[in-house]
Amino acid sequence: MKPATVSKPKGFAEYDTSTSGYSRSVWENFSICPEVSMGPQNAMILCDENTLCQQGGSQIFNNLKLIVNCHEDKCNLSKYKIGSCSSNQKPKVLVNAVHKWHSW
Repeated sequence: MKPATVSKPKGFAEYDTSTSGYSRSVWENFSICPEVSMGPQNAMILCDENTLCQQGGSQIFNNLKLIVNCHEDKCNLSKYKIGSCSSNQKPKVLVNAVHKWHSW
């Protein structure tokens, strides 16, 4: 069976979305979502909290502008350390526990 091909939105020729084009540590867990991104410097990234809380990491996190924490209603912002989180220009952080939106 032939694997499906994914067309890249304009501006994504700079990197391969199957590997993200960035070297990543074995401890990093993230995916770039090209369908809702506007280019390599303005990309939507899904990742786990452990990735955001580690020092260093992939270059892709050096330009973070916003972190959306969907698990908590409050959090200590100093726990985020990757990329721009450790710089003078820290990303904004939105917190909202989405699992509390509806009671089943």
